[in-house]
Amino acid sequence: MNPRHHAIRTVVVGIPAHDEAPHVVACLQAVLRAADSLPRHVGVIVALAADSCSDGTERLASEVGRTDPRVVVCCGDWRSAGSARAAAIQLGLSVQAGSVSGRVGGSADHETWIATTDADTAVRADWLVRQLRHAERGVEAIAGIVELLDDDDRTDHVAATFDRLYTLGDRDHPHVHGANLGVRADAYAAAGGFADLALAEDHALWNELHRLGRSCMSALDVVVATSARLCSRAPGGFADTIAAAVAAVVTVEMSPA
Repeated sequence: MNPRHHAIRTVVVGIPAHDEAPHVVACLQAVLRAADSLPRHVGVIVALAADSCSDGTERLASEVGRTDPRVVVCCGDWRSAGSARAAAIQLGLSVQAGSVSGRVGGSADHETWIATTDADTAVRADWLVRQLRHAERGVEAIAGIVELLDDDDRTDHVAATFDRLYTLGDRDHPHVHGANLGVRADAYAAAGGFADLALAEDHALWNELHRLGRSCMSALDVVVATSARLCSRAPGGFADTIAAAVAAVVTVEMSPA
């Protein structure tokens, strides 16, 4: 069988987290609901890397793991979104390699799908189902889209600013988010995985996949909801972009005519 059309047998979901105690349980529960929507023959490992946390994020995630063994947790002092995301994925792949007899290495890479999101994000119940449908048609990497969570940080002003900035095409979109990426394991390995970058590790991986000629899809039907907060965990990241746009609008509105 052409490796581009291998059936996916295992999914590894990698999640970096830095002081996300208010969100992490809801994030993991949403991912597990997405995992429950997959066919029974598809194994799922949800790996969270607690990066320099001081608010109980690791403890809360580990408590979820004690009730659902699909969740595994590691902790470290990476202080880098790229390194923490890579560590979560490596943990998940290591657990997968140790638990799936006879499918370690070789063609197993074609049968493993890596999905990544963020700990302040809630994925839809069909998040993994839709990715695997695309993957089994030969897509090797997927960039999905985000919407804003209806949380305490969401205001009409923030929502309107997001809607103005977040452009979508009729069939695809120009966005790349670590909170909503999927990639087949062999393509991920060929691209070198997530780099040790504090910012834009998602774009770096996506650009390398394109450079290698991998089949990449910007999908409008793969959707997650992320926090509407304006205080970014990664300076210069998504929240800072929205915050700067909100501040610019407020400045214009307050300027004398």
